[in-house]
Amino acid sequence: MKNRILATALAVTLLIAGCNAGAQSSPAPEAPEKQEAAQENTQEAPAGGEEKKEEAAESAQQEDKAEEETKAASSGIPQLCRRTDYDWISTYTEEMDGDYQEYANLKIQYFTVYSEGFDALKNALKDDFKARKKATEWFENSVRESFAYSSEGDMYYPWPYEDTLELIRNDGNVVSYVSRCYSYMGGAHGGTTVNGVNFDTKTGEKLTLKGVVTDFEKFYNCAMTKLAENKDDYFEEWEETAKRDIHEEDAENGAFSWVLGDDFIRLEFGDYELAGYAMGHVTVDIGEDEFPGIIKSEYVDQSEPLCIMLNPHENYEVDVDGDGKTETLYVGYEEGYDEESGSVDSVKAGVSLVNGTDEMQSEKTPEDLEFDSAYFVRTKEGKPFVFIETGGYNDWDSLHIFDVSDPTKAPKYLETYGDGALYSFVPYDTGNMILETRADVMGTFSVYRHYTLNDNGKITPNDDEYTIMWFEDTIYEDEEDGVDEEGDDYKHMLVISDIQGYDSREKKNEVTIKKGENLLPKRTDGETYMVFENEKGEEVCVFYDGDRDEDSWERLINGRPESELFEVLRYAG
Repeated sequence: MKNRILATALAVTLLIAGCNAGAQSSPAPEAPEKQEAAQENTQEAPAGGEEKKEEAAESAQQEDKAEEETKAASSGIPQLCRRTDYDWISTYTEEMDGDYQEYANLKIQYFTVYSEGFDALKNALKDDFKARKKATEWFENSVRESFAYSSEGDMYYPWPYEDTLELIRNDGNVVSYVSRCYSYMGGAHGGTTVNGVNFDTKTGEKLTLKGVVTDFEKFYNCAMTKLAENKDDYFEEWEETAKRDIHEEDAENGAFSWVLGDDFIRLEFGDYELAGYAMGHVTVDIGEDEFPGIIKSEYVDQSEPLCIMLNPHENYEVDVDGDGKTETLYVGYEEGYDEESGSVDSVKAGVSLVNGTDEMQSEKTPEDLEFDSAYFVRTKEGKPFVFIETGGYNDWDSLHIFDVSDPTKAPKYLETYGDGALYSFVPYDTGNMILETRADVMGTFSVYRHYTLNDNGKITPNDDEYTIMWFEDTIYEDEEDGVDEEGDDYKHMLVISDIQGYDSREKKNEVTIKKGENLLPKRTDGETYMVFENEKGEEVCVFYDGDRDEDSWERLINGRPESELFEVLRYAG
């Protein structure tokens, strides 16, 4: 299947690039006709009909804009999702016998969409997060009650609850992922529930299994055929259970899930659903390669994938040069240990390529602290590369680039890109991928911008500005925007002395930012200015007086130290 085996056709890849480019730059074909119609209506309007003229023109513009958004949403442009850990209650403690005891360790992951024009999808992801958060709250309350009636030594602590997400598909039509929730509240072992989520990216509606297959009963029979291959390992009543789960699509207690891949449907049965705990989760893929026509054509992604995630120490069959023959890609890493502590203190990673019987290994990455992720990617023109991301001190990640285009040679380590890293952004579109970094401008902020991977392996920015990351919006929808648990406004910056700024970064018109105003950081060039949004929703731009003074960390604005102009400057030290 395409998530593991990539048969590359350069012509197809160019076609995809052409469709994407057209969707971004070409106007909707009906737009001129609508404008002409609007002009005809205004010409026929009687005297005194200026208001109708304006309404007709505005209506035409709105229709054009809506059509452009619809076209972009359905063009196959990848949706840029970021997976983020949310430590809702990470180390909650209660007093026990005079001491403080950690009794629960809880973590939830969530997705944030960074593409514009997908508000319905963003809202759907928020609702899904809120539903999963409620389950976490139930677990925390249960643990709290058990804790209240226990005594020291009676029970195991802390009890874990980890809700992790695996992204299966992420394109212009479908976003699908699996939520796996592991928890332990005593007994021989913990348990893991599964929940597959499949969204239509344009409407935000959840897809149904019966809605994406051409013939449901035929699909059911195919699924049972695949499951029966290992029936000797299942419970006697497995057929009855599988029939119920597949037909109802939602087994109780997270015991069954389904997700839609690019050309397959994956069924997953949880703990004790079809077999004993030692069997793990029973998983089968019903794909177009084995059962052609089983999935409705509008839900099959016919394009060649430009990116797949490479799990470390696993083999992946990839046609790197497009000759119809596959090679084996393998990403691995070596760990160094501190002899005194016995813990890992260094990591070096690399790429191996096997062509027939020849195994060729790349140069290793510079030493870092941990391995984060790896991806096989292609440029819009079809040139293949491997990204390896590693983590270092102070939460800095490094993005290492390898050229794997020649299957007769070892993968070539090109460079470590220093302007940003993925930080859980998946590089589905190498012509518009997002990298994140840190900017120290009137405070320390996580920032991102869009980049292009070129055929020479160089990464170039598409934007000259960074956008400030405020992904907390995904979490705190039901709370006052930008307010943390203590009630502090951590997003806005209070002005404590008048500042002379500008209405744009071009410095055309001066504006006075008054004492007492709250400003929301929006964008920056990373060095000389910050674009804020004021309380009226207007953008104002504040510049530093000059270059950074090497002898002082604090910079001047209007001839004064910046700390004298803002109530709080949150710099990371």
